[in-house]
Parts: sequence; structure tokens; C-alpha cells
Amino acid sequence: MPGWVDFRLLKQGVSIGDVLDHYRIALKHSGPGSLRGCCPLPMHSSTSLEASFMVNVSKNVWACHSQSCIHARHGATGGNILDLVCLMEGCSLRSAGLLIQSWSQPINTQNATASRQVGPCGSQGVTANPKLAFRLKPIQFHHPYLKRRSVEPLVAERFGIGFYTGAGSMHGRVVIPVHDQRGALVAYAGRSIDNTPPRYRFPSGFRKSLELYNLHRCSGMSVVLVEGFFDTLSVVQAEFDAVALMGVALSERQKGMLIRRFSEVILLLDGDDAGRRATDHIGEMLRHAIRVRVGIVPGGRQPDCLRADEITQIIKSAATLDGRRP
Repeated sequence: MPGWVDFRLLKQGVSIGDVLDHYRIALKHSGPGSLRGCCPLPMHSSTSLEASFMVNVSKNVWACHSQSCIHARHGATGGNILDLVCLMEGCSLRSAGLLIQSWSQPINTQNATASRQVGPCGSQGVTANPKLAFRLKPIQFHHPYLKRRSVEPLVAERFGIGFYTGAGSMHGRVVIPVHDQRGALVAYAGRSIDNTPPRYRFPSGFRKSLELYNLHRCSGMSVVLVEGFFDTLSVVQAEFDAVALMGVALSERQKGMLIRRFSEVILLLDGDDAGRRATDHIGEMLRHAIRVRVGIVPGGRQPDCLRADEITQIIKSAATLDGRRP
């Protein structure tokens, strides 16, 4: 029946490992059937115990022994998969059960299995980021931080970028949905709005090197390659197609995506030493397979700090790699 939850069957049929995988919670083996690591719960505030979160795989239960965390949970030390989802989502027990049921087949394990292949000596190599089985809500598209970063509200809504007020590891951050080249949602990146470390939080297990941010929205034959999310938004607002490395390194996977999709790449990396070095290295990686032009961002600046007319001028005057100035 729609809306019916059989808690007993859920606790018997869904492993806590699948729930951990769903939330990208990475733990280390600490003994037979035991895992241990940093507590992922949104109410956890202590930094004194870095590995206070423990899981018993055989019993399908978890516990956090941090006193601050126990106090925030009114004396509860741990619980089962339903309790964990309740706390991560900030929802009722029934809602947690419905969520787990909606994830199950079971909880995206088919996608997770399909995303790995066996490599040399039986090792597993990640070949794709698995699709997410959920979407974060609620998200505020109108937020002072986005205004400070010159992101127009309509652009924020189009890209799904906004301030996240729900529970979980992204609480209190501006969240940025990341899609694969076919448009499937594979991750959320969380940007700190007050420079609380880490500045960007990515889900455990997410491989940036397998994706180019915003690739699925690009329709032209020429694309601007930038470093970060907000660089991408600034270039898009200047009416150019843009993709981001989510860093300064170009992987072989990303190189292949660019070559297959476009006939021209315009490099528009940051105007610092790291950006200049990355421009030289990426240019050498691409120049023999695709036309490359280089836009020179003023020293010490980055694309998301430039006005739309400045970005337009830099892109229009970008020289081909062989003719660019040192």
C-alpha cells in the first residue's frame, strides 16, 4: 500500500552500510564487523573525539560516544538505520522509513555497483559517480551570500544553487548541485558562507576528476574552462558556455569530455601563480587535440570577481595558444 512502512522489514532488509553509502559517510574498519570515524550527525559539535562514531555491521546499529552529541540527542547513544536517517534528515520515524523505501533497490546499490570495475590485481577503480537518490530541500535561492557573489536570483534558481536550511552535513551552507555529463545529479558541494573550514565540502567518495561542472547545460561548439563554481556562473551570466574543473587539474577523463564535445576550449583560469601554471599545463594537454585559446585574467583576480563586460572583453581577445603572450 502507498505510504505503508514495515519498520521490521526495513531494519532486517536494508543494511546500515547501504545507508552510510547513501550519505557518502566514509568510515574505517576498526575490527571484525566494526567501522569507526568522524560523526556525521548535524547536531555533533565536539572536536575532541575525531573518531567517536562507531558502527556494528553485523547488528546493523551505530553509536556516537561524544558527550555533546549524546546530550543533543537527549541521552541517546545510538540506534538503528531508521534513527540515523531521522537525525540526518531532521524528520519523523515514519518519514525516515518512507525515505529509505524510496531509496531502496536497495538504496542505490545497483548504481554503486555499476560505477565500479575490477582493475589489475582485483582492485576496484571508480569509473563513474553514482546517481543521488535524493534532492536537498529546502533551498533558499535569494540569500545575501549569493548577492555578494553577484549571482542573479534567476540564475541561482536555474542552477539549483542556494542556502540549505535542512539537516545533514550541508546544513548552513550554500549548496551547489553537481551533475554528470548526461545531466544526472551525482553530488552536492557545500560552500561555507563565513569561511568556516572547509571552505567547500564534498560528499565522501565523490570524484571531481570524473566530472566537469555544468557540462550537461552546454550546447555550443566553444566552451570556456574555469576553475570553480562561481567562475562558471559569472561566465554564464556574461552569456558564454562554461564548465569548471572544480580545481586546477585536468584529468584524462575530463580531457576526453572536452575533446568529444567541443571544437574549441578557451582557458580562463585564475590570475594567480597556480592559475598560470595550470593554464600552461592544461594548454599542453589539449593543444594537439583541439583548438585552444587563452584568456588572461588580471593578476591576483579570478573570473567571478570580474564584471560581465570585462569577461566578454577577455574572451573576445583571447589568443590561440601558439600566439599567446607569455
